[in-house]
Amino acid sequence: MTDRQPSTPGLDAFIDWPPEQVAPYLRDTTVSLATSGTSRWYFLEHWDPSAGYDTPQQFEHYGRHVISRVLEIAGMIFADGVRTLFIVGFGGGQAARDAPYRANMKWVYELLIDETTRRLYDEAGIGVRFPGGWHTIFAQMDALDLTERFLHIEEETARRERWLIWFVPDEVVPARVVPALQQSLEATGRAPSRRALCEVYYGRPLEQVDILIGNNKPILRGVCPPLMTLRDAYFTVSPITYLGRAQWRRILYDSLFSRRGHYRDFKAMTPEDVEEMRAFYQQHRDDILGLGAYHSGSQSWRP
Repeated sequence: MTDRQPSTPGLDAFIDWPPEQVAPYLRDTTVSLATSGTSRWYFLEHWDPSAGYDTPQQFEHYGRHVISRVLEIAGMIFADGVRTLFIVGFGGGQAARDAPYRANMKWVYELLIDETTRRLYDEAGIGVRFPGGWHTIFAQMDALDLTERFLHIEEETARRERWLIWFVPDEVVPARVVPALQQSLEATGRAPSRRALCEVYYGRPLEQVDILIGNNKPILRGVCPPLMTLRDAYFTVSPITYLGRAQWRRILYDSLFSRRGHYRDFKAMTPEDVEEMRAFYQQHRDDILGLGAYHSGSQSWRP
């Protein structure tokens, strides 16, 4: 992420900035979305919960709505200047689900590369990548034919500047980087930098996710792309598919301005400032970010 500009705008003004004014701040920014809450969003907005989504036709209807909405959100993020957007491959625990769910997930993953979705990628000028253990997932789902199809769309869109990276977890040392790791160790006695390994793995010299946006319970397991680190993390209360421009810009503002460029100088604090800080921490001494409770009616965790 680029350094903070000399003057800090007000939040209300920043929310209304046109994308071309925001873009210089985000030239090297990497964002990741954890698309949890999509089923809740779907049943609240597009389908009767009592009907479920057990049949392939129902699950395809769900998948179409989710993919379309996720690509709308991606378009909003790309418009503000982000070039690399990671999205956690939704349904990451599908291999542990029952057979009907796994069969339906095969349908959904086909939707990521079918003609309808490919047209959306093309219209938005988005390059698509599928790093991580997709091959293992497809083997568990008896869907190995998807592997070649995923590779094909990667090759077709590789030259595009904006990359949408649908990822799932991989080995601690992914097989793709082993030759580069071995070569570096033999030549220098040292492992390559994280940035160099990411360039081998992703095809782009990345290093960290600058902004992670998740939903509901603040959980980090499974949301960090392979080989990368996380910097700023945010979690929406409503499902991620409700994410809109105002929310996105508020997150950006916090990451760009509220969290950056401030260095505490205790000697410069007035006695009033010190007492205000003391009162704030006394008031919130028992508060913990991330606590919540299970709501039995909606079968969901709430903060």
